[in-house]
Amino acid sequence: MLGAIGMNSLESPQQRAYRLYWVIAALVMVPAVFIHPFFGRWPEFLLDGTYAAATVLGWWLARRLAPKPAITLHLVLGFLLATWYIAQPEGLPGRFDFREEAYVALVAPALLGLSVVWGVWGFALAVLMGFSRLQNPTLPEQLSAGYVLAFVALLGLVTHYSLRRLEEAHENLANAALQDPLTQLGNRRVLEADFVRLQALAKRAGVPLLLTLWDLDDLKAVNDDQGHVAGDAYIRDFAQALRLNVREGDGLYRLGGDEFCGLHLGLSEGSSVSLRVRAVFPNVSVGWSEALGSLDETLAQADQHLYAEKANKRPIRMPKLP
Repeated sequence: MLGAIGMNSLESPQQRAYRLYWVIAALVMVPAVFIHPFFGRWPEFLLDGTYAAATVLGWWLARRLAPKPAITLHLVLGFLLATWYIAQPEGLPGRFDFREEAYVALVAPALLGLSVVWGVWGFALAVLMGFSRLQNPTLPEQLSAGYVLAFVALLGLVTHYSLRRLEEAHENLANAALQDPLTQLGNRRVLEADFVRLQALAKRAGVPLLLTLWDLDDLKAVNDDQGHVAGDAYIRDFAQALRLNVREGDGLYRLGGDEFCGLHLGLSEGSSVSLRVRAVFPNVSVGWSEALGSLDETLAQADQHLYAEKANKRPIRMPKLP
């Protein structure tokens, strides 16, 4: 639940890179719109039309299916179109004497993109594709073109691993912003998002949503008698007891200090959850309320229940923590 919140609320570097790719792909069509109609020949018109259709189709596939296969298909098709265009006598390289330079300029973006998207495998494919279209790689100028393309593919490989490291750092940062660092439970921000989502789901499914509110007994006494390290261990022990004794899919959150919260879809009262948790961790008070209003209203109702129980509860002798 926490991972889903994190990924939905913050766009990852990879997602931004994919979006930027299609922006650049669309901008490449600008020459087709503003330049080629004035002096282009049939190879340019065919190239422009095919590339535009491939870009629109690739963008649609990326949104509907998966971005990486769509980008790969677009890059490979771009490479094939570029090599076909270079081979045409009526094409731009055929009118001037810079065929190798044109080859490098036109196919380098596709080979760079393959390496960025697929890493080592993309790099290997890019180098193979780059050299495969050279008519005579033993000629110095063509061999130089191959080396340039290999270097471009290498830059793509470096970019691929840089993006991966950035993605990992982004994920860690997103989780840190949504997690309580001591217990790795969700924090108040996650609770607010989950409450709205689960309340809407409960309404659609016609089932109740229960909020439980937990308060550790005598945490201050543990801190005073045994130190804050023992108090932190006490908090972690309770968090683990919660994890092990609620249902899979229930949301768990630490609101701060000794206060915890749970969201339980399909439950209308919390006695069963309370019994299971207190069987392994008795030194806790609990209140609950069905989530019929806002989060603040539901928390206030659960808080009243909790403190009514706390006032009537017999003191439980605190165990010494190891």
